[in-house]
Amino acid sequence: MGDDIYIPPKPKPKPKPKPEYKYALWYFKYTNTYEKRFNGTVGDLLNRGFNYAIALEKDEGSGTPESGNLREDGEKDGKEFGEFINSELSGIKYIAQIPYYKRGMLEKLKNASKDKKQMEYYINHIYLVKRTLEYWKGWIDGVIESCDSNLVGFYWNFESPGQVSWGFITDWEIAQLSTYIKQKSNELNRKLEFIWIPYINDIENPDNNDIKRLSKYFDYVFVQPHYYIAWKYWCLWNYEKNVSEDIREYWKYQINRYNGYLTQGITKLIEVLNWIKEIPNGYIEMEVDNKIDEYKYHDLINKACDYIKAREFLTGRDIWQIRAYYFDTNIENVDKVRNGAYGIKGCKNW
Repeated sequence: MGDDIYIPPKPKPKPKPKPEYKYALWYFKYTNTYEKRFNGTVGDLLNRGFNYAIALEKDEGSGTPESGNLREDGEKDGKEFGEFINSELSGIKYIAQIPYYKRGMLEKLKNASKDKKQMEYYINHIYLVKRTLEYWKGWIDGVIESCDSNLVGFYWNFESPGQVSWGFITDWEIAQLSTYIKQKSNELNRKLEFIWIPYINDIENPDNNDIKRLSKYFDYVFVQPHYYIAWKYWCLWNYEKNVSEDIREYWKYQINRYNGYLTQGITKLIEVLNWIKEIPNGYIEMEVDNKIDEYKYHDLINKACDYIKAREFLTGRDIWQIRAYYFDTNIENVDKVRNGAYGIKGCKNW
């Protein structure tokens, strides 16, 4: 026994890290023609590790052309949009928006927001607000017709977390869209994703919305935590005094809405991320915007990095493995968060 030589067991190989998939929000606008708002190129996205571009308009369809309510109208408009993104996004896989609002409608709703009767009128006559299901099906057909195989899905361009409960659309309509996209996938013999990026509206009662309820209709639901946004509103409230009372009231409303982030910081963010984890196909949207360039707002880079810091405290399913990115329209914002800027260290894994 004394002559036995101990041979230690071979160390277990380290598990290979799971691949990560990153979706970049790629904004466009429409005046008399489609134009990209993003300030970079497809190469800029690929070089920063983005696998997909989500082509969307910031006003949830309100700024997107609309020929009418019929299926053929949607097909015509979808084809024009598809031709645009197929050209602009050549070289990267992309997701095409499905516009919710009728053209110009968002501005009308904003103007009516202080008039309870007017808002009730719109909700009771929701056909004045949204495009039709037949239009959306035609839009999907038109986009598919004019796009190549780099089109890998559709994005439901309506962020409202309570859109069914609040009367903006029915559960049945979302289900119909989901089924139709699956049908088109079968016809094409390739997967078309259906994704949604709602914001969380109540961080104290995160179930106070339709996100979990509607998630079954989507392949991925990227939830906007609004942690970065909450801190931005806090900065605006404290630093920008020379604005209208209406604007300051809006900032104050947002501060109160997300006050838990401001008082508890990353602890509250972790709570919200654990809630997102409860959604089987729920993932995170990373957030930053152009405000980080302004002198008083440089510390917002740290708030963007808190999304990565919080990852260390979560166990179980990794909601960062597949993630969406909002970085305004400026690709350099990604670099500033990852590499640091203005004396702020940054976080390379963002």
